Amino acid sequence: MACGKVSLEEASKKGGCSVISSWMKGVRRHLYWYATSTKGGFSSLIIAKCKSFVRHVANVHSDHPDELYAECNHGNLEERMWIKRGKVARLKLYWNKNNKANAVLVSV
Repeated sequence: MACGKVSLEEASKKGGCSVISSWMKGVRRHLYWYATSTKGGFSSLIIAKCKSFVRHVANVHSDHPDELYAECNHGNLEERMWIKRGKVARLKLYWNKNNKANAVLVSV
């Protein structure tokens, strides 16, 4: 897939990217979690949590590059369809005009 902005739904329909569809709901849940699990005034911690998400979906839960959030808080996870490391380069997470969490895949 060429680099560029596409919705997660669009990206999941591209060859070799169907695993993204299994993470669309999780992306929205994580976006809400970043904001609701962090006290006001700690925007840099929210950003650190957001940056860890691409590693989280690739089943990497420790040694995150930002020391503010160096590892995921969860315990052991059940096996699931993980996104292959390097497949997702960057997700742009945001709230849309209807105040719903959403994400755009910037490149794969």
